[in-house]
Amino acid sequence: MRNWRLRTKVIAVIVVPTLTALTLAGLRAAGDLDRASEFQQTVDQVDLARSVTDVVHELQKERNLMVAWLADRNTARAALDDQIRLVDDAVRRAQDAAVDLDTDEEEAKQRYNIGLQRLSALPALRSIAQSELYQDVNAFTRYSDVLDTVVRLGREINTAVTDRELLRDGTIIQALSEGKENIAKENAILQIAAARDGFPADTLSRLRDAQAAARGADADFRANASTTQEQLYNDTVAGVEVDRRERIMASALAAAERGTPENPEPLGINPAELTDYGTVTAEHMRAVEIELLKQLRGDATVLADDATESAWRDAALVLVALLLAVGLMAIVTRSLLTPLRVLRREALEVANRRLPASVQRILADPDPAEAAKHAVEPVAVFTREETGQLARSFDAVQEQAVLMATEQALLRDNINSIFVNLSRRSQTLVERQLSLIDRLEQDEQDPDQLASLFELDHLATRMRRNSESLLVLSGTGLSRQLNRPVPASEVVGAAVSEVEHYARIEVASAPEVAVQGRAVSDLVHVIAELLDNATFFSEPEKKVIVRMAMTRKKELAIQITDQGVGMSEDEINAANARLADPPDLDVAVTRRMGLYVVARLAKRHNIIVRLRDNEDIEGGLIARINVPSDLVQPVGAAPRSMSATSTTSSLQAAAFDSPTGIGASMPNVPSVPDTPAPVRNSGIAGAFTGGMPRLRPDGSSDETRDRTPQEVSGYPEYSPTGYDPNNGQAPNGVPAEANGQHEDIEHTQTLFGAPLPDPGPAEPQAGGYPPLGAGRPAEADAAIDAPTERLPIYEAVLSQWFESADTGSHQRQPADPAEQVAANGNGATNGSATNGNGTNGSAPGEQTLPDAQPEPAAWTSPGDDGWLAAQALLAAPAEEEPKTTAGLPKRVPKAHLVPGSAAPRGQESAEETTTAGAPPLPPRTADAVRGRMSSFQQGVRRGRHALIEAYAGDQSGPDASRTDEEQE
Repeated sequence: MRNWRLRTKVIAVIVVPTLTALTLAGLRAAGDLDRASEFQQTVDQVDLARSVTDVVHELQKERNLMVAWLADRNTARAALDDQIRLVDDAVRRAQDAAVDLDTDEEEAKQRYNIGLQRLSALPALRSIAQSELYQDVNAFTRYSDVLDTVVRLGREINTAVTDRELLRDGTIIQALSEGKENIAKENAILQIAAARDGFPADTLSRLRDAQAAARGADADFRANASTTQEQLYNDTVAGVEVDRRERIMASALAAAERGTPENPEPLGINPAELTDYGTVTAEHMRAVEIELLKQLRGDATVLADDATESAWRDAALVLVALLLAVGLMAIVTRSLLTPLRVLRREALEVANRRLPASVQRILADPDPAEAAKHAVEPVAVFTREETGQLARSFDAVQEQAVLMATEQALLRDNINSIFVNLSRRSQTLVERQLSLIDRLEQDEQDPDQLASLFELDHLATRMRRNSESLLVLSGTGLSRQLNRPVPASEVVGAAVSEVEHYARIEVASAPEVAVQGRAVSDLVHVIAELLDNATFFSEPEKKVIVRMAMTRKKELAIQITDQGVGMSEDEINAANARLADPPDLDVAVTRRMGLYVVARLAKRHNIIVRLRDNEDIEGGLIARINVPSDLVQPVGAAPRSMSATSTTSSLQAAAFDSPTGIGASMPNVPSVPDTPAPVRNSGIAGAFTGGMPRLRPDGSSDETRDRTPQEVSGYPEYSPTGYDPNNGQAPNGVPAEANGQHEDIEHTQTLFGAPLPDPGPAEPQAGGYPPLGAGRPAEADAAIDAPTERLPIYEAVLSQWFESADTGSHQRQPADPAEQVAANGNGATNGSATNGNGTNGSAPGEQTLPDAQPEPAAWTSPGDDGWLAAQALLAAPAEEEPKTTAGLPKRVPKAHLVPGSAAPRGQESAEETTTAGAPPLPPRTADAVRGRMSSFQQGVRRGRHALIEAYAGDQSGPDASRTDEEQE
């Protein structure tokens, strides 16, 4: 009931009393109608009683005449016969009235019928009375029995009457009828006594009984009759005839008392006088009886009419009252509902439109307090009753809501500012920490310490990403913004470089597309969060696969597949719901900050991120990222050829134009404008994963030749699908030479003697899984890979790592300072590029450097003596060396020093002189050093410790602090 609408409640309030009034009025009207019906039935019974009294009166006359004729048969029968016809007519009228009687009491109707049926015995009685043997006393008895039954029918009137006046009238009429019957009996007995001049048999006792009954009836009449009715009786039943009849009866009784049965005294009654006096007395009483019946019928008729009129009057009054109540209800209901309807409409409009708009306006206004002053409009209900007061209360609530929104806006701005300030300060400290770690990595030679520094480096990178996540929580964009497109492979590479377990990530070939610079940083953050989640919640020996492709809608699809613990269907649905619609910031968001940050960053650029179950037999999770087409563009054609010096300067600027030190991409320089050269990725991936160039004995660097993809990226090496390193064929079946690839040095081994396949084509083929960073131009790597000071043993070992014992190359001196720059890893491929047909060319007007000369099969250097000494040490019996938890031997610095260096002192001076003439090198960024040292660490780990246990031991330290994180 409490959920009923107000209109329903008002109707219920009005309907209940209305129905009550209708019920009571209906009952009253029904009662009046019932009373009217009862009174009408009383009228009908009075009419029937009138007919019955007629029968009684006429039958009493017939009895007197029949007894007188039987007592003296010599008298004439004419009067008797006439009276018999009158009796028959009266009986017929009474029977018709009984048939037409309408009463609800069937028993009363049956009693009337039974009483009238006794009159059917009159013909037989009359026939018997004509017999010579039939006595007058017997006829008196039989007639008296019939009359007693008919007289008692008068009592039925009283049984159907409920009104006291009518009941009293019926009682006195019945008493009068019984008294009249007893007087008629007295007259009949006196007729018998007059004919016999005595009282035969028991007639005297019957006379006395009749006299007593008449006196009793008279007493009942006078006890119930009103003064008027009693006066009417006294005035009517009086006169000489009445008195003389009384004297005749008294004289007869006195004579009977004086006489004895043996000697009775003569009565001396004149039959003619007795008949006359008795008839007059009976007529007087009949007149009173008729008058009383008329009064009874009139009273019953009046009562019936009054009851009917009262019923209709009450019904009319109730109907009018009902109409007035309905009209008043409509007016009151409208006066209540109209302002409430306005209040409801205004409240919904305020809640759904005006208040949110006011809040947004307050949030957007520089001065929220000033904007809140005019944000509330009063509800358009201005009455002074309760509804108007409710409207004013709602206005007050609205004002408080606006005030709270204002305070909330100020509080949110303050919290966001706190987030931003703390995050900025944390980022600054993390950047300083990364710089310090970079310097420590450069100077550290102990593998254990270097591994610890790498772990610390990754933790610092994670802290930086956490600070960026705090910026996202505060609604502020990331500080790293690029103003030019970045290839998709480098975007993924940058994300991989920020993941702690980057070595377990395998990146498939990437389409030749670039991502708009405005979304690069956010996309890198999104991919890094998903990769970090995938690596953490999968087993250490499982790989995380990253695939990229262009969809039919020209969108870039990035799919990350892991074989980890996975998520249930409900959890996936809940996560996808949060990714589609990021929830409001609360405490729960901070527990799954990665998921929230991914959702916010994806929504910022309309990037779709969805999770689904990995249907692979090993399970896991698949995360798919759809970058919209407006953020993706094909990789543009490379610019025209330029001099080595200008190229170097451009690459230096491009490598450090980002506020975070992430370089932009710079393609190779084509020698023929109409034919674009194969483009290699650089920039953002190189900033995180740049390789370490190898110094040759002539002072040049391996950057002057085409490097293998593994050397460029520093990631695990694996060849494209279908590539056979022994047949020199690319995945598409075309010889490597046909793609314009030339190797100055024949590589047959990888790090620590692992077989190294031919580099294959520069552009990865579809369906394969080339390593991340393959096909990247060497210029960008040269721009960020500035030479560093290394120990001689490091140079010798580094030279031997990337070259087998039975291969070599010719020593080559740079032709000019520009070539020297290229030799140090800062120039292009000797000022020339390979066109699409594998031939070399130069742009018109540009000075082209000479082609690189083929290197000899082997080369020597002054460092060979030191190398031989090192081999002698290695050939000596091995001593038990302590090892780290990662499985690396603990080395004592300078415990096994050998003589010599990687280059003669004179040659080093020449290199220094040549390098001094080149343009100054920019300082190496922390990301570049981190990428190079990560590559070094990966090579050492993969070469010495290929077993899973060693990898698990290497991960035991950092993973222990992350067991409380949840999959996001």
